[in-house]
Amino acid sequence: MVCRSLRRSQTRKERRRWNVQFTEDQKKVIETRNKNILVSAAAGSGKTAVLVQRILSRITGKDPIDIDRLLIVTFTSAAAAEMRERIHAALLQAQTEHPEDENLQRQAALIHNAQITTIDSYCMFLLRNHFHEIDLDPSFRIGDPGEIRLLEKDVMQAVLEEAYNKAEPSFLELADALSPDAKDGRLEALVDELYRYADSHPWPEEWLLHCRKELEHITADTLWQTQWMQYLLQRLEKTLQAAVSLAGAAQKICEKPAGPYMYAECLEQDEAFLQDCLAQSRHIAGIEDLYALGERISKVKWSMLSRKKDESVGEAERQQAKDLRDSYKALLAKLAVYFSDPADIMLEREQQAAALSVALLDLTLVYREALAQVKKEKNILDFSDAEHAALSVLIRDDELTETAKSYQAFYEEVMIDEYQDSNMVQELLLSSVSRKGEKPDRFMVGDMKQSIYKFRLARPEIFMEKYRSYQSGEEESCLITLKKNFRSCVEILESVNDVFSVIMEPEIGGIAYDADARLYPGLSMQPGSTELLLYESQEEDTLTAREGEAYMIAEQIRALVGREQIEDVKTGQMHTLSYRDIVILVRGGASAIEQLQAVLTEEGIPVHVTSKTGYFSAMEVSLFMDFLRVCNNPYEDIPFCSVATSLFMGFTEDELAMIRAKTTRGRSLYESFREYVLLAEDPEQAEDPVLAEKIQKALQMLTELREQAVTDTMPEFAQAVMRRFHYIEYMTALPGGEQRRANLEMLLEKTVEFEATSYHGLFQFIRYMQQLQKYDVDFGESSLLSEQADVVRIMTIHKSKGLEFPVCFVAGLDRKFNLRDTTKQVLMDADWGIAMNYIDSKRQVTGKTLHKQMLAEKLKRDSLGEETRVLYVAMTRAKQRLYLTAATKKAEERLLEYAYLQGEDTAVSDYERSSVGCFLDDILLARTKHAEHIGLRIVREENLRYQNLAAQAAQLGRKEALELLEQGTEDPQYESLQERFSYVYPHAGLQGLYTKTSVSELKIAAMDEEVHQMFETEDVTKPYLPAFMREEEKSGGTARGSAFHRLLELLDIAAYRNYDSAAERKKALQQDIASFVAQGRMSEEYGSLIDIRKIDAFLQSDVAGRMAAAQEKGLLFKEQPFVLSVAADEVQEGFPASEKVLVQGIIDVYFEEADGIVILDYKTDRVQSMEELWNRYETQLDYYGQAVARLSGKPVKEKILYSFSKLEEASHIS
Repeated sequence: MVCRSLRRSQTRKERRRWNVQFTEDQKKVIETRNKNILVSAAAGSGKTAVLVQRILSRITGKDPIDIDRLLIVTFTSAAAAEMRERIHAALLQAQTEHPEDENLQRQAALIHNAQITTIDSYCMFLLRNHFHEIDLDPSFRIGDPGEIRLLEKDVMQAVLEEAYNKAEPSFLELADALSPDAKDGRLEALVDELYRYADSHPWPEEWLLHCRKELEHITADTLWQTQWMQYLLQRLEKTLQAAVSLAGAAQKICEKPAGPYMYAECLEQDEAFLQDCLAQSRHIAGIEDLYALGERISKVKWSMLSRKKDESVGEAERQQAKDLRDSYKALLAKLAVYFSDPADIMLEREQQAAALSVALLDLTLVYREALAQVKKEKNILDFSDAEHAALSVLIRDDELTETAKSYQAFYEEVMIDEYQDSNMVQELLLSSVSRKGEKPDRFMVGDMKQSIYKFRLARPEIFMEKYRSYQSGEEESCLITLKKNFRSCVEILESVNDVFSVIMEPEIGGIAYDADARLYPGLSMQPGSTELLLYESQEEDTLTAREGEAYMIAEQIRALVGREQIEDVKTGQMHTLSYRDIVILVRGGASAIEQLQAVLTEEGIPVHVTSKTGYFSAMEVSLFMDFLRVCNNPYEDIPFCSVATSLFMGFTEDELAMIRAKTTRGRSLYESFREYVLLAEDPEQAEDPVLAEKIQKALQMLTELREQAVTDTMPEFAQAVMRRFHYIEYMTALPGGEQRRANLEMLLEKTVEFEATSYHGLFQFIRYMQQLQKYDVDFGESSLLSEQADVVRIMTIHKSKGLEFPVCFVAGLDRKFNLRDTTKQVLMDADWGIAMNYIDSKRQVTGKTLHKQMLAEKLKRDSLGEETRVLYVAMTRAKQRLYLTAATKKAEERLLEYAYLQGEDTAVSDYERSSVGCFLDDILLARTKHAEHIGLRIVREENLRYQNLAAQAAQLGRKEALELLEQGTEDPQYESLQERFSYVYPHAGLQGLYTKTSVSELKIAAMDEEVHQMFETEDVTKPYLPAFMREEEKSGGTARGSAFHRLLELLDIAAYRNYDSAAERKKALQQDIASFVAQGRMSEEYGSLIDIRKIDAFLQSDVAGRMAAAQEKGLLFKEQPFVLSVAADEVQEGFPASEKVLVQGIIDVYFEEADGIVILDYKTDRVQSMEELWNRYETQLDYYGQAVARLSGKPVKEKILYSFSKLEEASHIS
């Protein structure tokens, strides 16, 4: 009776939602006892509700047990808290209905001590209670992530220093191979990665030693026995099978009415050859046989396809046959790469790589031991240490301890949620406290299709191993599959089934998408849809492909919000779709998310990004960290400049420029500040006393705070700084102030956390925060958003796991999969160990070993499987509308990419599944076989323009309605609107005023109209770029001028004054130009545009002689960029003198002489006279003169134009 009432109270919400009882499979999950149970729970199958109901039935049903006799392990703390709350609420509800029930009262009291926990918390429970069994100091603590990273960095440096001191040949060879630039960053990263990879194994040191043993003695016989060699044989056979299948498909195309029949003979020969190779691959007995087949594949000569022309042959069929042939030829070419070296060379290179791998493993073992020792001395653990320490409580010498046996006797059931994301350590931990034999008690629930955390070293293979063994129906085990989906409409479920029945298989995805894996509707709901939206980008588009996709999504959102009616499945009521009902999922990538956010915001769509990144880049956080860096070391220019121009010091950029100009070059900005104060004390220097006093106050403030930082704790110091400058209040007053305040409060929390570590002081806090930032231990900006906020949410697919939304966009399907892990220098695998390139440092030769190529292929397939599962998670978030969006070129051609697979007589093979490069490939591959449940729409830029015009037309219609209102209405609301719309901006005369321009733009503005038309206007806001970032210019007058300028910038002018003859100078010029091109300092195009005769003439000119004299004194300056602030009325008549305009430019040359500065500008313009040239560039030179005079504080005595067209100069004496 009590159990039934409990079930009613707990499931009332679910029943309102589902309007059904538990399904038979769900009842089986709830009621099965005395077996190890694996529940394969598909997306939306209600596994959490069923798991809670099973727990309630165990503690209140027949033969009830106490809830603290259950061990319930969930994936996150939030999930554990939610489960505890749901169970507690159900118990309290039952108590109100049965207040006299003593068992209910007991369970309600015990719920607070129930072990509903994460694996990390359970490990801590074991260590707190059994520390004495493993010689662990009971005062141990879990180290902060930043502290652990600092500790690891320090230990790593100590280990490497000791290794260099010992100078063992194997280590030195490893260091030389992995750190050829004498920097140990790559070596440190590899040791760190290998250390962490080993930590995912129950016994890390044993795993490292096992890997070492596998690599110690490499022979042909030992290689043949390796797992990777056997994998090569499997891949060889499967690849040849795929090639045979493709050849067969090509022949079928030839047999079509419009097929290229003339290709048939050649294709038959190809298929015969491939069949023969396939047969040979099945009879390989050793490396000799393997390489014999490899040589045959490598030396294959393909026949030429017939060139016969026949109008009856369709061009599409002809191309399809060719493409298929190219595909199987490419497959064999890929196989040939494996056998590019003879067997003896392959063996030698495997031995070379193995020696380096052994040295890397040895270094990792030393590092592991040293780090463990330091952690023991400091009495700290990280979570991985805690897992391994907990394991040692339960298992020693490969035997269960008495503690483990006591827990087996105590726990009535061990329940694990999200079992597909377990690793080997967690599996061994939980199996050690679970009973075997007479009363098995493990309950595991998960879904292989939703295992998306392999990058965190999860092992979905654990789930699949049990899945296969429990399928056999062993007496102690039971597999239950929950297939019904209570989240999505039928149309979405069918589209999911269509896609994954094609692309998911055991080798790509880890599981066969069969009848047990398919999704079946669990409730009746409003019809929905799945649609593929393709943005077709074209060369003439003004939008980038990614922008076009974002605008396409924005248009679709506008078409839905406020217009579509959707069903709330919890209440059964219909409501108008709003922004909060919509989510946009992306695979990852901050740039993609930022671009989506920018476009949606521009289109007036409220949007929120759910992110775990962005904290360190927040302005208020980065500025405060810069201030702390300055307090620690004021000689760092970049943070000092940031702080100097902020509220902390309040200097302007002009003031900084003045300080720099008046003080000694080459010093830090901090030193320049101090020097300027000293200069101001000297009456002869006549420096600005107001500026000097401002600097003095800033330096005094800095000195005081630097002294305070020595004595204060970090929380005290950070709070003191914020109070002194009212920093939090200032940031709160800025746009987005509440968010900024939350971020700063989080920063203060981090100072408190840091103070609890074994590190102290400002310097160590800065290192601590740098390590958090470096290793992506980002917190994300503090979230202030309510769940009910009416905004479109953008989040990663991983973040969306476990959530559901009425409308779901899965965006960026065309983004390429990230397979960089397969191209690393060292690859790692739990079963195969490690593999790396062979590196011959002496001969400077490196390359991939066969071992590494095989491991890369395996990891690639694992990654493709993970991507398949990620797509499954994304598509199963949607309830009623699912939009799959991508950008592509030539959409029609893209849609026909897999056309040869159409029809029931052709099957999708491993070749197609393993060749996909993005989610769009997966979708298009699936649509080739099942297109009926996935709609298709192709959108181009002109469609978006049309939709925008339609929106504008609607706005015009509203305008006309307002105009009708104008006729005599006395509505106060209308009068208020009229007052607002009739407002006249009081500064309309300034609408042409710009804030920044270039010297070239002002030069053109000052010219006569006729001359003006000879020049193209530049972008007045174009920033200065260093030479290596400038875009390559097309050959012509502009390019020639740039070439001359670049050469004169590089040439040593003084050296050329020493040559006696023109022949020597010209030869030297040719050699210098060739050298600059070879070094990449000048492009080949620029080199070809140089007229050596004209350069030689310039080098012999008077002005070149003056340049050489200045160069010898260190007073010659070339290609000097500047930004100059001038009164607006100087730039254009009519602008107010009170406004300022920034003028930027680059001065070709200026040099100092005894009585002043000389400015020189080179010109390649073709002119009739030097007077014409001077009139053209006089304005430009005037601005150059102003800039140099202000920057140097010295007078400009002369301005010179040198014409390479006329080989003469013109000057103006100031």
